[in-house]
Amino acid sequence: MREKTEESPKKEKKRKQTNMSAFAVYQQRQNKSASDEALSVQPTGDNASFSGIKSKRIHEKRQGNNAIGLFEEPDYKLGKLSAKAMVRKRKKAKRKELNIIISQQPKTFKDGIDEIRKSLAEADVIPFKLSQEQSKKKSVIGSAQRKKVMKKDSFSQKIKRNKISISEQGMSGEKCFEWLIHPFDKEKFMREMWEKKPLLIRRNNPEYYSGVFSAAELDSILRKENVQFTKNLDVTTYTPEGGRDTLNPVGRAHGAVVWDFFLNGCSIRLLNPQTFSHGVWKLLTTLQEYFHSCVGANVYLTPGGFQGFAPHWDDIEAFVLQLEGQKSWKVYAPRNENEKLPLHSSKNFKQDEIGEPILEAVLQPGDLLYFPRGFIHQASTPEKAKHSLHITVSCAQRNTWGDLLKKMLEGAVEMAMEEDASLRESLPVNYFTSAGIVWSETDTPSRKAFLDRVASAMRTVMQHAPVDSAVDQVAKGFVHDSLPPVLSEDDLACSVYGTGEKWSAAKQKVVRRVELDPDTNIRLLRVSAIRLVMEEGAVRLYHSVDNPRIYHGDDIQFFEMSPEEAPALESLIHSFPEFVKVEDLPLPTISEKVGFDAVRMCTVGEGTDTQ
Repeated sequence: MREKTEESPKKEKKRKQTNMSAFAVYQQRQNKSASDEALSVQPTGDNASFSGIKSKRIHEKRQGNNAIGLFEEPDYKLGKLSAKAMVRKRKKAKRKELNIIISQQPKTFKDGIDEIRKSLAEADVIPFKLSQEQSKKKSVIGSAQRKKVMKKDSFSQKIKRNKISISEQGMSGEKCFEWLIHPFDKEKFMREMWEKKPLLIRRNNPEYYSGVFSAAELDSILRKENVQFTKNLDVTTYTPEGGRDTLNPVGRAHGAVVWDFFLNGCSIRLLNPQTFSHGVWKLLTTLQEYFHSCVGANVYLTPGGFQGFAPHWDDIEAFVLQLEGQKSWKVYAPRNENEKLPLHSSKNFKQDEIGEPILEAVLQPGDLLYFPRGFIHQASTPEKAKHSLHITVSCAQRNTWGDLLKKMLEGAVEMAMEEDASLRESLPVNYFTSAGIVWSETDTPSRKAFLDRVASAMRTVMQHAPVDSAVDQVAKGFVHDSLPPVLSEDDLACSVYGTGEKWSAAKQKVVRRVELDPDTNIRLLRVSAIRLVMEEGAVRLYHSVDNPRIYHGDDIQFFEMSPEEAPALESLIHSFPEFVKVEDLPLPTISEKVGFDAVRMCTVGEGTDTQ
């Protein structure tokens, strides 16, 4: 008997392929092709690279001490084929190749056609006409498998598959921000970009921000809503020679008038789109849950070849979402340390005052540009573009450590004076001749003693600093600044905002009476929409649920509760988003639990009796 010799890896692979069926060879080849086309993100240090269809490298452009993040997604168009056309072409080729493989098999292979059909039940393409029963069975199996795959998809994977948009029900503030800056990592953004340097994300996906806003929606708003010039809408022009002009008439901004301005080269700025647009409202109110500061927006529409605003910096963190057309941007670094993170917006600059840009880019639909406050910027629509439509989302205005200390020191001095007698002692009789601008350069014993006493008093005050009370006051201001939450259908169906008692004209009585009992499950509508504050000797619950969709359009909303009820509300806050049984609320009696006033801020679960 001949001794068996060891095969080389190449010969072994060839022998195995020879013994495989034609269909198995085809499947192996398709699996390899699919694997080669799969995209992967591979971070390398501060940068990252993509491999896959028409891959492009992510890089940082550096000029001087300024770094600019550039994040570019792969282009999903090969030649003139769109992604959908490419998939159709691939499926057609797959179907053709399968038919060729089957037609080339001997009759003995065709006798086993049922086995092949069974294998194909899990494939994307079926080149045979199955019986009605087999088709139905295959459809059920495929549907179940697709649902299973969807359940396994992470949030990031859903974004990649274009399965996530701002219309997604129940999206949290954190997930909304991840969607906004995808595929850039959220933690890396807050660590390296936030308040430090601009970031440009090119997506090559014009539909990414679809559903946020459109020029067609603007036209509908102008025709149906009472939009006022200056209050809601600005008409502007800009030239380097003549500067910026605002051309607002008085009164309502009728569609025909606004479009006439646009056709004559004017830029249109909608100042509070969240008041009129559900998509913008939902985007902003969801993001404010993440930032815990007021989130606003302006929409800008500019015709091709024109610019609406002069170079300037803002006092907000800006996220520019390109929605339609193209926009050419130039961003400039702060000119000195005093202009970093400014508290107020700047004047309009002339071109010779701003230096050279650190970033120049033409945004396409689906792209995002972020730049911190204090970074000078200007934008124009290219000549070749018919128009540009973008929305600038703003946040972090007057939300600084200094603003918190202002609130804190206000209360700290009062509390320290009440509890420390040394702060109630009179000032020295000679301090007018020890301190002041005239005496600032002197070095006398009396001045040194005075400054030491001031430093000691400051240390005493800081020991009494009411940190928690100050944070509550800042949060109270945030509640007043906030947009009302967008309530889902489930929220409306299970709360006083969409269900409950109503008058029936047909029955001539009140119907749909809702009874809460000890077994009823309740939870807060939104934990970010309320703030429990102790002030002026009372316990108050401030909320934004009834806020109008225009900034400070009404007084701050609140209601008072007894100190005994506060622990019950605290338990609902800590348990959110889980439900709590009414009988488990920390209140003395069942009647107090069932009659808990803060239920108006809650949605109910199972256990509610509706008559």
